[in-house]
Amino acid sequence: MRIDELFDQPQPIQWERKGQGPISAKFTVDDVTFKMVFFKGVDGFGNIEWTVTFGLIGRSHYYNARKDPGSTSRDFKHKAVLVFSTVLNAIDEFFKQEKPKVLYLAASSDRQDKMYDRLVKYISSVKPEYHIVKKYDHPVGGGYYEITK
Repeated sequence: MRIDELFDQPQPIQWERKGQGPISAKFTVDDVTFKMVFFKGVDGFGNIEWTVTFGLIGRSHYYNARKDPGSTSRDFKHKAVLVFSTVLNAIDEFFKQEKPKVLYLAASSDRQDKMYDRLVKYISSVKPEYHIVKKYDHPVGGGYYEITK
């Protein structure tokens, strides 16, 4: 199987929303569970804005797969592509359901920053009505994006 074919195979997502609280999307790749949380807020002018966070629940050695003697570089790429494909799918579903006017992404590490760089390229290609601005690059890792309609 080619890596680009994996983008057509996102993992199942468990969505959860309690009342008007945040929306969470959880999915699992192998034995690692990932969670995205979409927080709804209001700016100083009364406009609704969303912030999304992305995290890992479970075995942290997932990101050190290249150091795992039972893992190969190919395995790591396969897992990373499945994670990214599922994140793309979750973002797409969120846009379809909530139709946000403002969405913020804040990376907390260099790795997350690189993922968000690719993610915003995807968003701009499939959602041309949105304007994406990278607000800053943090010297310790992590950029901050504003996606507006």
